[in-house]
Amino acid sequence: MGHFAIFLKLVSKKSIPLTNILMKTRTQVLPLAALSMTLIAVFGIGQSVQADTLTVDNADFAKIPVALGPGGSSYTYTFDDWETDGGGGPWISHNYYTEDPTPASEFMLSHSDNIYQDLGDTFQSGTTINFSMIAGVRTSSATHNSWRLFIYDATAGSYATPLAEATGTVAVDGAWHSINLEYTPDSAVNGHTIGIGFGAAGSSGYHYLYYDNAVVSLPGPDTTPPTVLDIVDDKSGGPILDIDTVVYTVTFSEVMNATTVDAGDFENAGSPAATIDSVTATGNPAVFEMTVSPAIGTGTLQLQIKSVADIQDPTGNALLTTPLITDTEVITVSTTPTEFTLGISPNGPDFDFSWFSRADKSYDLLSSTDLSTPSTTWPVYDDGVTIYENIVPVLTGGSSAGWTALSAVPSDDARRFFVLRENDLEGRILRVLSWNIWSADSNYAKINEVIQTTGADVIGFQELGGVASVVSSLETATGQDWHSHGMIISRFPIIGTSGGGALIQITPEQTAWVFNVHLLAYPYQPYDLRDGTLAQNEAAVIAAAESTRGGQADSLVTTITNSGAMAAGIPVFVTGDFNEPSHLDWTQAAADATARPYDLKVEYPASKKMTDLGLTDAFRTVWPDELTRTGYTWTPGTPPPSVGANEVHDRIDFVYYWGAGVTPIGAITVGIDETNPNTDIAITAYPSDHRAVLGTFVLPETSE
Repeated sequence: MGHFAIFLKLVSKKSIPLTNILMKTRTQVLPLAALSMTLIAVFGIGQSVQADTLTVDNADFAKIPVALGPGGSSYTYTFDDWETDGGGGPWISHNYYTEDPTPASEFMLSHSDNIYQDLGDTFQSGTTINFSMIAGVRTSSATHNSWRLFIYDATAGSYATPLAEATGTVAVDGAWHSINLEYTPDSAVNGHTIGIGFGAAGSSGYHYLYYDNAVVSLPGPDTTPPTVLDIVDDKSGGPILDIDTVVYTVTFSEVMNATTVDAGDFENAGSPAATIDSVTATGNPAVFEMTVSPAIGTGTLQLQIKSVADIQDPTGNALLTTPLITDTEVITVSTTPTEFTLGISPNGPDFDFSWFSRADKSYDLLSSTDLSTPSTTWPVYDDGVTIYENIVPVLTGGSSAGWTALSAVPSDDARRFFVLRENDLEGRILRVLSWNIWSADSNYAKINEVIQTTGADVIGFQELGGVASVVSSLETATGQDWHSHGMIISRFPIIGTSGGGALIQITPEQTAWVFNVHLLAYPYQPYDLRDGTLAQNEAAVIAAAESTRGGQADSLVTTITNSGAMAAGIPVFVTGDFNEPSHLDWTQAAADATARPYDLKVEYPASKKMTDLGLTDAFRTVWPDELTRTGYTWTPGTPPPSVGANEVHDRIDFVYYWGAGVTPIGAITVGIDETNPNTDIAITAYPSDHRAVLGTFVLPETSE
């Protein structure tokens, strides 16, 4: 039996409105760092040139005549710093081109050899390296005139796996020709040693291709201090309780020296002082997470970097902390109530109830007109319209507790009494995310951020290739085991499969089936309607959609049925990019209200097949008004936030559910554009062209 809060009061009659309060993640944008100056290093074969403090060391070549046998001789080579993988060459030419300013110093390349050198300098992400040479070929040799330049990571790679390369051919005219390669490294190789090289491209054999006068433009020493790009909290700006913790994500303008970023660098600019529990590096070396606990009692939280903080990039440039770097968001902290009480106040002829709720609890409003019976035996109140049971709090900002209100609760008796029963929800909350990730498999930092921000327990991905790598990344980020089947990833063990479905074990007593689908994208009927290639006729649109995806939707229905989930009474969840709108959105009311000339009422068949099977659309259940809460998942941009002027926005990503006692208590979208009403949670640099959709459910008690 749960806890009770008792309040005796006469009330009268009306129905209950329950609303979700959603807040958006805020991003703080700070100034970007300026680009470094560029130094030019120019060297020819056999030379060594220094540009300010930058030295690009080249080879010291010497011709060594080697007798090849009767009637012939040639030259082989020696050098100090360049290396080759060739077995039969290359050779040094003896001043074949008379216009060469450095006689007897150019390379003649034979076979498919590669000549390469570790420059000793390091990559700096975002700065461009330019590598150029001159090349020429004998007039009489027109078959092997292909050149190749390449840049490689000499720290973590080799010349055999270049980061960038350029190839081409030179005219067979006995003259020198300029060849060039440019490369802008990303953060993955920042600080690694630069390697450059050249070689013959194409078939094996003697190429008679000559190279000379290498020129390399490298970034000069990094003297630019890092900056802070944004600070984002995981509570959507709050408010929170003093029992909550807040995780701040701080993004710097460049890769940082992680050993210089610690808890002592941060403080609370609000009051009273807070505790910086930990500072954790993420998969992105420019991004760190700070866990902060407020002091007991009321106050405010506002993360700030201390003026004495010594935070540095890998080259020793320190973050400038004057003026102070402070999160623009101030989170209000409230004292956690210690008593479980039910409050009531008049609201015209009806009454409003309020009580302090916890996220891991549900609540039943019990009522009786007879005080002689124990309140623990009173039935759940039913006003003829609403049954006031299994009320799950919808808390803002990810808080673990907060106030819940029931407005205008009616009464059918002049003498009626109420009590509130609190029930334990442990193991009964399930968060299901559907996300077409647009093949952003390797963007582990953003995948982890979306999953951890939403608190998703199960994710049905679409267009995800590296499932195993994403699972491994999640395990590293969360310290928990994750499991997968197809593109379904779950924090709960998967104990069975059926086609594309996975049976997950939530508790020893509670299981659920999850099915995931990605239906065919084209022909896409809203585009065809827009472009005038499809008749403005509901039957024609339905026929076109059925022709495109009908077979896949039928297969999904068969897979769900064959799993035996529904026959066994096991809860069912379906995630998917259906690439087709919902019949619950393309209603007559929506068609009448839209300004788009091609909109009409359409009972799209794929969504209709889901509801005909008995499944329910979680988003449209929580948000039943298709006019005021469109929930468009297509599209935040391709790529985000770039959206075409004639784009057709729609809701094509879904979370469906089925099962006795399964109750949706929240449905939100995740995207990039925080000012767009279709985005509930905005993620900086969100990587997908689809908004993700999250459904939050209360599962039935196992006795139900």
